[in-house]
Amino acid sequence: MKEKIHNEENKEQDIKPIENKELRVYVIDIVPPIFPQELIQDRLAELESLVTTYKWVVIVKAIQKRSTPDYRTYVWNGKLEEIKADMKENNASLLIIGNIMKPG
Repeated sequence: MKEKIHNEENKEQDIKPIENKELRVYVIDIVPPIFPQELIQDRLAELESLVTTYKWVVIVKAIQKRSTPDYRTYVWNGKLEEIKADMKENNASLLIIGNIMKPG
């Protein structure tokens, strides 16, 4: 079954899946400052497992301890610049950010 989307002119077009070539992924998880190290490692392992399910490769794993996300950049401007530099240095093509979601 092909998935379809509608563009601005409301014309139907096919959704092109991401090619399954070796996609290099940067994974970062945002956790509260008091989060136990064991749980942090479990969360990173889960994110890595999800990435490898698609046959992609995790090349950088990182943690940022914050109580709340930054509303402009989500990971704080200084961290964003660090991520961009790491991604460029390691030829990463995808950034995945994990975060603990709380209901309403």
